[in-house]
Amino acid sequence: VPRSQRDAALALAAKSGGWLYTDAASCWGATEIQWFGLQGAVNGYSDGAFRPNNNISRAEVAVILYRLAGSPETEAAAFFFDVKAEDWCAKEVAWAAKEGIVNGKGNGKFDPNANITRQDLALMLSRFVEKVLKKTLPETAEAPAFADNADIAAYASEAVYQLQKAGIVSGINGRFLPLECANRAVACQMLDNLLKAAA
Repeated sequence: VPRSQRDAALALAAKSGGWLYTDAASCWGATEIQWFGLQGAVNGYSDGAFRPNNNISRAEVAVILYRLAGSPETEAAAFFFDVKAEDWCAKEVAWAAKEGIVNGKGNGKFDPNANITRQDLALMLSRFVEKVLKKTLPETAEAPAFADNADIAAYASEAVYQLQKAGIVSGINGRFLPLECANRAVACQMLDNLLKAAA
């Protein structure tokens, strides 16, 4: 969707008071949350709230990426021991595994309900761009070393650097905080930055 259409849709929703979630308007990531909600990529809770500060799980990120990819036809194959075919996220996790976006956490497990760390979120987004969008992210931003670069796992370091160079992540007070959990608002912001950079 062109950015002009996106901005117009968001402006109309805000002007009419049409926030999808009762707690969205007061959140720093309101625009991103509203947009992904309008696209059907994210859902709120049954009480009408989004709870932007809640942590987001590994399965939830797989579901969002699947929806952003257009919800392609996929069988709920059993790639991981802890994701059964009847589970709510089975199809989306199977798709993410087949596309090479996720590899699990070892021993045949995906750990779907675990909160995703910032470095694992960066890795999934980097793979999504490469393997699904078939895009190369631009190198448009400075990428000074994070003060906690040594804490970033070797498997995620290139992805974090790639997203930093593209202006998708910038850290917090000079640190990336790779092992901290990403919350729902942060995930929406990173996804929005990603899609802008890959456009």
